[in-house]
Amino acid sequence: ASNLHLNLPDLPSSIKKKLSAAYPRLSPHNPLDILGDAAPEDIATTLNVFKQDASRISNLMTIITPQTTTKPLATAQAIIDSGIHKKLPLYTVFIGGEKMVKAKQLLRRNHLLTFDFPTQALDIIAAKSRYEIDRHKIPVFPATKPNYLTRQDKTILDKKLQQPLVLT
Repeated sequence: ASNLHLNLPDLPSSIKKKLSAAYPRLSPHNPLDILGDAAPEDIATTLNVFKQDASRISNLMTIITPQTTTKPLATAQAIIDSGIHKKLPLYTVFIGGEKMVKAKQLLRRNHLLTFDFPTQALDIIAAKSRYEIDRHKIPVFPATKPNYLTRQDKTILDKKLQQPLVLT
């Protein structure tokens, strides 16, 4: 993320407190790792914590990798059911090739962005961030009706148009 000039801000204290209560063994920080043995229910709990404070988060990326306890399809369904994608931009990354195909298909059918590698999602987030910064630099002019002729010019032009045309 740093090579794309993206900052990873600290998690808001309210989110840290809720995550610490849900997962006493973790020390919540950004990026958050809820460990490889996370069940779909753990993903749902974590996403619900973030959803409660969605206004304080600009982007959220989930990265799921194949572990012995990973249930890709159930995890994808938990992400969808959380509804967090309706509150803030969500980028899902399911690393693991064939093991993740059905989960990614389910996410796409539900209109969620899903990627094979975190760098793909980070490129999108960086482009969106640059746009948000640069869009304020674009000059915006009010829509006005152009008035190229003064009233006096129009009167002169009207008189000239009423005169006979002479070809030489």
